[in-house]
Amino acid sequence: MTQRHRPQMLIILIPFLLLMSAASGFSQNLIQAAKDGDLETIEELLSADASLVNEKDERDGTAWLFAIDRGHREIVDYLLEHGADIHARDVDGDGALHWAAYAGRAGIAARLLDLGLPVDDLNQQQQTPLHYAAMRGHPEVVMLLLQGGADINRPSHTGEPAITYAVLRNQFDTAVVLLMQGADLEIRDDYGRTPLLLAARETGNADMARLLLKYGADINAVDKYGDTPLTLTTWRGFADAVDVLLEYGADIPTSGKNGEFLMTFAAAKGLNRLFSILLEGGADPNIRNSYGGNLLHSAAAAGSVEIVELLLHREHLDPLERDRYGWNALHYAAYRGRTNIINYLSNAGVDLNLRTHSGRSALNLADFMGRDQNVMLLKKLGGDAAPIQFPALEGPYLGQRPPGPKAELFALDIVASNEGQHGSVSFTPDGKEAFWSSFLSTDVGYSRSGILTSKMVDGRWTPPQMASFAPTWERDQSGDVPFVSPDGRHLYFLSRRPHEPGGPIRGEHLWITEYDGNGWSEPTLAGGVDNPISFHWQFSIDKHRDLYFSANRPSGRGMGDIYCSKFVNGVYLPAENMGAVINTEYSEGAPYISPEGDYLLFIRDDEITGFGKGDIYISYRTDGNNWTPPRNLGGDINSSSSEICPMVSPDGRYLFFISQRLDTNNVFWAAADFISKFRP
Repeated sequence: MTQRHRPQMLIILIPFLLLMSAASGFSQNLIQAAKDGDLETIEELLSADASLVNEKDERDGTAWLFAIDRGHREIVDYLLEHGADIHARDVDGDGALHWAAYAGRAGIAARLLDLGLPVDDLNQQQQTPLHYAAMRGHPEVVMLLLQGGADINRPSHTGEPAITYAVLRNQFDTAVVLLMQGADLEIRDDYGRTPLLLAARETGNADMARLLLKYGADINAVDKYGDTPLTLTTWRGFADAVDVLLEYGADIPTSGKNGEFLMTFAAAKGLNRLFSILLEGGADPNIRNSYGGNLLHSAAAAGSVEIVELLLHREHLDPLERDRYGWNALHYAAYRGRTNIINYLSNAGVDLNLRTHSGRSALNLADFMGRDQNVMLLKKLGGDAAPIQFPALEGPYLGQRPPGPKAELFALDIVASNEGQHGSVSFTPDGKEAFWSSFLSTDVGYSRSGILTSKMVDGRWTPPQMASFAPTWERDQSGDVPFVSPDGRHLYFLSRRPHEPGGPIRGEHLWITEYDGNGWSEPTLAGGVDNPISFHWQFSIDKHRDLYFSANRPSGRGMGDIYCSKFVNGVYLPAENMGAVINTEYSEGAPYISPEGDYLLFIRDDEITGFGKGDIYISYRTDGNNWTPPRNLGGDINSSSSEICPMVSPDGRYLFFISQRLDTNNVFWAAADFISKFRP
């Protein structure tokens, strides 16, 4: 096209573009009117253009679906009479009956069933309307669907029936209805967990646990990892649920793996009754906790004076003993803000000024956590107010001695810490700044995660501190699994923070911050990223900004597959499964793609041929999207436990990863010579 023809073409295009814009506006007006229950506006819009009736919003919602959601029965019928597509689906594959069930619109749901919509209609996650009604707590809709022939035990893609959805969302009345109608309590999800196991692990709802037991749930059911309801709820610290399980006669092992686990976490969560039962039953009070310390450390962290007294005076455990990280009982009490234990140990004559391997006193730890009351108390008791005596760490990789081919802990009490890590360590290309995600223990439920950082200043590494772009442990500002881009200009991380200020906390999404030469910018939501079903844990990005991640999708080959989303013209394209060479019937995840995209590290959960529950594998790109058969990295890297989150240093010399071989998530590192050694 020559230059002189362009104005004429623009004259032709402008009215067309204006018309398209107006049409889009009218369709959005129709959808808004349906949401608002404004029948008069709907009549006017459809009188002007009847074709608008099935127009969709950005998530494929139609006016009819929104009328169902809002319960506007008159508008539902009007739109139906004027051509609304009763088989319309949104981007998640939810049909009209899903929308009605989710919103609890029993009358509209009955109308939809009369229209012939299938009662067990499936969305992309293989969820039925019954799943939604159970999840949202709508007993009337649950009964309606069951009377209409819904399969009460039909599992979702992840193996969960409706009763599990009700249990996980604490929908007690709905659970009662499902149980009265014969819901199977021994159906297991992909992890081998029954509704009772999930209640014990995820919610700790004592009333729900009692209800499930009343209806015959197996109190000693075992999941695929060997855990029982009692071990899971003890691990989470759900005291009321623990008491219910004890009341109903749960087995209480006092030896072996589960016995030691119960003893450790009864102390760590301050579960006094369970701890006493275990101790009287012959459990060993001298076992080591997951930090390599004694149970006095665990009880001090939990703030249980009763257990501390038992261990200190009856069992004569040493209050000055240090664990793997150089911490003693007082350090844990100060770190967790246990004023009663600080006073108790001080009165017992414990030295207030001993320091951990990273040079922190009890007072330093209390100060780091912002526990001003405990800082003042320790000063009053004679604690040393001197700042942290952080070791002088010089040279690359936090000044640590380089490892050989066999994996070693990385930066003990600095990166590899007693809180455990939820992601590997990621360095900037110049090697002068490190980022990693760490846990923060809580008394009940899941630990929180946050991003810590250390950088080289004047040739020395600084003590860890919260990253500027994720400054707190609170869910609305925290982050997880940081990843520095190969060019060092961007840092990506996962977060549940609201998408807009003051908005709701959503699922995990990808966020990005940019380096401007002085620091990291305020993070923004990474636009255009394909939103996977289960975008959790480590992802990685190559020099082309192509995104590699794992997700559990109905179309996948196993419990988790690895996907790639190409970055094209500033937008991430829909993700593609990496195929049968990489993905199997087992679970694959936590991918690391090399900057050049020529090799891929990932984990595979294959206990039959692997070393443990999850091993690290490597595969090499041959051409295009073809890859070599993955190779296990072997016993120098993998263990009989679980390894995850592999990541290679910017210079390609070292592998960093998380291992549970010491019973807690810690960062290990090893020489990465295997990359060239295994290359075909």
